[in-house]
Amino acid sequence: MKKALLLPALALSLTLNAQIAITEFLCNPSGSDTGHEWLELFNYSTGSVNIKNWTIEDEDFDSDIITTSDYTIASGDYVIIASNKDDFEANWLSGNSNNMVFGVPIILGNNSDELILKDDNGTVIWNLAYGNDETQGNATFFTEDDFSTTDYGDKASPGVDRDGNDVTGKLGFEKNNATSDGNAYTASNGDLGSPLLGDYTPLPIRLSSFSARKTEDKYVVLHWSTASEENNDFFAIEHSVDGRFFEELDRVLGAGTSSITQHYEFMHRNPVDGNNYYRLRQVDFDGSFTYSDIKVVNLNVSGEIKVKPTLVQQNLEISINEKLINNGTVEVVNWLGQVVMIEAFPESADKLSLDVNDLEKGHYVLKLNTGNGIKSARFIKL
Repeated sequence: MKKALLLPALALSLTLNAQIAITEFLCNPSGSDTGHEWLELFNYSTGSVNIKNWTIEDEDFDSDIITTSDYTIASGDYVIIASNKDDFEANWLSGNSNNMVFGVPIILGNNSDELILKDDNGTVIWNLAYGNDETQGNATFFTEDDFSTTDYGDKASPGVDRDGNDVTGKLGFEKNNATSDGNAYTASNGDLGSPLLGDYTPLPIRLSSFSARKTEDKYVVLHWSTASEENNDFFAIEHSVDGRFFEELDRVLGAGTSSITQHYEFMHRNPVDGNNYYRLRQVDFDGSFTYSDIKVVNLNVSGEIKVKPTLVQQNLEISINEKLINNGTVEVVNWLGQVVMIEAFPESADKLSLDVNDLEKGHYVLKLNTGNGIKSARFIKL
């Protein structure tokens, strides 16, 4: 296998947004709006987040500071932002005070509004805009826990639609009288919701970036970084020529459990002519795994070399429309990057026939060093 490179973590090389989500809110409560409105924040990272001087805003420039003191939300923990702390604790916590509840004079529109969560630097951490009147007393809660989306529209085009059609839970948020919330309960004022008791779990791996780019020598370099990791065994780098069937190229060891930024790099030295599809398969120590998004890199590596047939059983015909500076060398490389066949290509020749009958079935790249550079073409052994 080709050697994969794990770069040392550089804490100052990349600025990452904190991983806090707005997982539930109640904008049209039973009783007093000013007393009973609230929203819930959840830390879905594997590290702690300090919310000192964080704000809740909307498009109308309302801005409220959550706390001016140091307060850290641990991984997997919640806080509640309540328009009236005392009323919230009376209605939801049987009158017991809880330091996870912050009294902030938020005002949430019953029909529509926008909630913008910003950190102490003014960076937007989570944004959601909701439309359609909500039934009085029903909270709106987050229905997915992959946290892949942090922006849910604006007031002109709300990303949270609460008209009851989103019963599959695939659009991110919906009202909890349409889809069952296992932790919902009825408070003394009749409101439905689950503050501090949601089903969400922190993400074991949070990819903060993943890119694929071609180099001048027609290789492909993959870069990715994680903001946090938990029980991460390794990343498998997978490649496809059609975007459907992927094969593993190599593996890169993960950092196990980490709350600091980790950077990774892998170079694919044998990409094919045309589209190259890449994805990461992140595997935990227990064998569970998840896939990244797919990246596509298009290469024109064939140059003047041609092979036929491209679907071959025995004899592969190679032709070149370029004079060789010296005797050329033909290499056949499998999908693992291993050279499985080498053949001389005489300087005076413009054609060569290769017997590939003994090759295993699969995808191959043929490479010819012409003296002017390496020319490549791909074929499939049947």
